[in-house]
Amino acid sequence: MGTRIGIGSRSVLVGVAVALCSLALAGCGSGHTTTSTTSTTMTPSTTTTAATVACSSHPSDAYARSVLADSPVAYYRLDQSSGTVMCDSSRLADNGTYAQWVQLGVSGAIAGDAAAAAGTPSSGIGTGGAQSGLVGDHSFTLEAWERDSSAHNQSLVSMGQAGEGNVAGLSTWTSTTGDGQASQLVLDLYVGVGNAGALPIWNTEAVGVNLWDGNWHYLAITFDAKTDMATGFVDGHDLGALKPITSIDLTSSAIRVGYWVDDLLNPNVVGDEDEVAVYPTALSASRIAAHYLASGAKISPTSTTTMPSVRGTRVALGTINPSSYDCTTNTKEKGTEVGYVTLGVSSASFSADIHLQTGQPDTLYGVFMQQSPGSCPQVQANGGSFTTDSQGRATFVSTMPRVAGATTFFVQLVNGTVPSEYTSDRVSANGHAL
Repeated sequence: MGTRIGIGSRSVLVGVAVALCSLALAGCGSGHTTTSTTSTTMTPSTTTTAATVACSSHPSDAYARSVLADSPVAYYRLDQSSGTVMCDSSRLADNGTYAQWVQLGVSGAIAGDAAAAAGTPSSGIGTGGAQSGLVGDHSFTLEAWERDSSAHNQSLVSMGQAGEGNVAGLSTWTSTTGDGQASQLVLDLYVGVGNAGALPIWNTEAVGVNLWDGNWHYLAITFDAKTDMATGFVDGHDLGALKPITSIDLTSSAIRVGYWVDDLLNPNVVGDEDEVAVYPTALSASRIAAHYLASGAKISPTSTTTMPSVRGTRVALGTINPSSYDCTTNTKEKGTEVGYVTLGVSSASFSADIHLQTGQPDTLYGVFMQQSPGSCPQVQANGGSFTTDSQGRATFVSTMPRVAGATTFFVQLVNGTVPSEYTSDRVSANGHAL
């Protein structure tokens, strides 16, 4: 068991205080079914031996065919009605073991196929076989369905052993501390409590999905080792790509279903889980959508307003007074342009292609993506950091999930040592700088 403490590897900007906001936004679920679940005290699963359990490695329904077409290294349908053997339907057929307090045979995410439930007390869902975990700086996709009616942090599927970047998991959070009602999908990398807010985190309510509404929801995270980018998906929606804050170097382990390596930020699952799969590649958005649609579900329209007129807008990047400023007007000193930013806004994400041309040389800057509904308070999120060259030049791309209802966007660069700050013009829903 590990202990989630310590500081991550990313440099910290001296003298820059950034408030990371976790919003509890209202949203409507777009799950596959409307069956609610309640958490109850469970009795241990029966103790049928492995020899008496028939595990089919070739399920034939449409959803399973779609999953198997992408060659998972682990595929736990969690559809056994009894016993302790957690069957692996992947080509490895590397069966695992159910945890003690698991209820089998509950109604599943796929019509006609069962799922597993963990109540109170919970020891997770189960542990996979020894061969299915990936090792090193490896591309991967983590995939699972969950159904829950109460908001809490939990890990649905994870692999690797304790150590920053040595573990990767698909988690659902309410916030970095587990309080509040925000609906978040997280690529957890064991970076410690102090850096948890800078992990790849996607707000699912940005596309109208509330993970705590008692419906089944499909979740997936892909990681591409070549580009070092992670992408989140919920109910067929692409939530955008984010760069992990630490390098990924997975250590050997079995796949954990419904629990993490410790319980500081990820207590064991309490709720229903189904169709857990791990792939040795970063699946494309089209394949992720194909899996979701193969379940018989439909990708619902998002609840936020799209802003195609903003995408690709190029706005000036200039200096501002490094002291406090009014977040409503954000007055920028015109005539001191130091570069430009190309902003991209969709229903799910907010991106900034930053081109700093005459900044402070050899200087570390923090990037803050800022979005608001047009008035205070604005939502400010950590978008990473970069260092300029000897001429004060740098290019940097940052992408963050879009906050539901946000219609105004801009980017700020801040240095905590040399008194210099740069901000872009604002753009609003009609694509014009304010």
